[in-house]
Amino acid sequence: TVAIFYNHESDFRSTRFVTQKIVKKALRISKGDSGKLELGNVDVARDWGWAAEYMEAMYAIIRHSVPEDFIVATGKPISLTEFISVVFDELGMDWREHVVVDESKKRPTDPNISYGNPEKIFRETGWKAINSGKDVARLMIARQVNSD
Repeated sequence: TVAIFYNHESDFRSTRFVTQKIVKKALRISKGDSGKLELGNVDVARDWGWAAEYMEAMYAIIRHSVPEDFIVATGKPISLTEFISVVFDELGMDWREHVVVDESKKRPTDPNISYGNPEKIFRETGWKAINSGKDVARLMIARQVNSD
C-alpha cells in the first residue's frame, strides 16, 4: 500500500511552513506587532487539509482489506491569498494592510496549483475530508487564540 498525502496542516506545524508562518505573524500583528508579513508568491493554490483527519484516512487505509494506492487530499485547492484572507479576517484585520510580497521569496520551481483527487479513498474506504483550506485556516487560528 502506498498513500500520497497532500498538504495536511495543524497548529503543531513549524513556522517554516507557510500556513503556520501566516497564523503566527497575524496573531502577533493583532497584538500590536507593527511588522509586515513577508511572503513570496501568494497566487499559488494548494490542497490544504486538516492533519487529524488525514490520520483518520491513514487508519482507514491500514484497515482496508486489499493493499492499494491512495491519494489523501480534500480535492479542493484554495489560493494562498484566500488562506491569508481567512486568517486575518478571523482576527478582524484586512490582510492587505499587513502583507508584503517579496519577489526574493518566490520559488520559481513551485507549481502554481497542487491538489489531489481523493475519489478512490472515498470509494474504497468511505473516508472523506470534512475540512478544506478555508476551514483549516479557521481551525489553526482558533486553536492558537484558545491556547494563549
